[in-house]
Amino acid sequence: MTCYEGKQNRTIGKSLLQLIYICNHTVTLFNSTVKNKTVFLCYTVIKQRRMENDFVGGSGK
Repeated sequence: MTCYEGKQNRTIGKSLLQLIYICNHTVTLFNSTVKNKTVFLCYTVIKQRRMENDFVGGSGK
């Protein structure tokens, strides 16, 4: 999943809007014609990852 490759991994703890911006920017670099579809995929992954973080955080990892 493109939006979690490389340095983007370190932004998971930041705001959702910032993550969506990173996904959007990454997708634009590849192909603007698939931007909407891929950004939606990134958004879904971010929501899932945040929910996992909340769950894990509640039990102290």
